[in-house]
Amino acid sequence: NDARRERPNEYSCAPSEQPARRQVICCIHLQRAKNNTRSPFILISPTALNTPRHCVLTGGCALSPRGAALPKMPSSKRAKKVSLTKTKKKPAAEARSSYVDALRSSVEGADAVYVVGIDAHARPTKFKALRASLPGGSSLTLGKKTLMRLALGDSEETELKPGLRTLTEAIEGGHAILATSAPRSDVEACLAAAVAPEFATAGFVAPATVRLERGPLDAAKFPVSMHAALKKLDLPVEVSDSKLDLVDDWRCATAGRPLTPAQAKMLEHLDMRVHEFKPVIVKAYVGGAVTA
Repeated sequence: NDARRERPNEYSCAPSEQPARRQVICCIHLQRAKNNTRSPFILISPTALNTPRHCVLTGGCALSPRGAALPKMPSSKRAKKVSLTKTKKKPAAEARSSYVDALRSSVEGADAVYVVGIDAHARPTKFKALRASLPGGSSLTLGKKTLMRLALGDSEETELKPGLRTLTEAIEGGHAILATSAPRSDVEACLAAAVAPEFATAGFVAPATVRLERGPLDAAKFPVSMHAALKKLDLPVEVSDSKLDLVDDWRCATAGRPLTPAQAKMLEHLDMRVHEFKPVIVKAYVGGAVTA
């Protein structure tokens, strides 16, 4: 009764009559500052204490002074995720058909067709640079081998040009189709000019073992601001005297084993380009004949 007179917004219920233990339930209505509505909470004591100061806060509905359950508060309509970029995704069947039609049109309008081997661990930037350096009127297409075989034809009835099915049989994963009317010497010169070392990606088999020894790291490559980034790579680093110190030895690469994402990122921080982008001609279709 004294608590009711001192705090009019608090209501207490009579403890439940249980033989083993009793629970003290208090329903507290808190005033909201903005819309002046009441948000209910329940304080339930798991012990047989009669003082509300030992109660714990639990979610759910509140109880009225007489024990009846109150309805839940309505969910806010403002708490919705709105995407700022809305793009219409092209259906899969339509995307496949457009890819096949584009590849067929480029092959039909070219005098020569080449199957170019692209490393599976090559970065997209190198591939785009190679495509931009090709002679005029050339097209370089990369995709799934099933779609490329479907576009060129894998039988005598479906092949686009006579004898092209022999070239289709050589298409594997990681290969690209180069359709051009330029001479082969120009094509080989563009491929040779595109050869360059690059940073390895995850899954690439390391050619050598790279290990970082414990001690202070190079402040020029690893400033103190990179402490959180190196911690995400599971590097045992600590800040000491405004420098990063490696607490224990850490292996960045092991010869003959594929790189993990953390190891590939660390080799990039060390500016070590252990992978080489080197496109080569696997098969060529020139003048109705297939050559290597």
